[in-house]
Amino acid sequence: GSARPLLRDLCNAAGDAAVGARGGSVERVHTGMWDSAVRLDAKVRANIEAALAPGGPCEGMRLLVVGHSLGAGVASLLAIRWRSLGVFPDVECVAFAAPCIVSGGLGGAVQGYVTSVALADDAVCRWSLGSTKDACHAAAILGTKRGTMERL
Repeated sequence: GSARPLLRDLCNAAGDAAVGARGGSVERVHTGMWDSAVRLDAKVRANIEAALAPGGPCEGMRLLVVGHSLGAGVASLLAIRWRSLGVFPDVECVAFAAPCIVSGGLGGAVQGYVTSVALADDAVCRWSLGSTKDACHAAAILGTKRGTMERL
């Protein structure tokens, strides 16, 4: 496989995707996790549709997507994708310790069906592209100050 998805995730890459959650809109999302959600959709959607269909083994049941950490990010984006496409219009998601993967506006738009559960001090849930940029900027400044590394 390619190292590109891993590198994209490590860089916390944000990009535009045709998410459609707010009236067919293009939204800012974590592109690596969005790509994973799109690939997962292609692999599992037909089986889930068959299971939930009339006469299927899960007829009449609700669809709840659950994930933890990076999987929570993918689960959230998968639920957003399915709702926006109208494939599973009532899908909900519970995301445990999800990283920051969507813009603030999109986060507000999905709060009725994506629930994020975070512990008080969990850095994964609070780390974002902005946090990464701030940390890099601070490291660059500290690196120019004589004696900083010795004091740390």
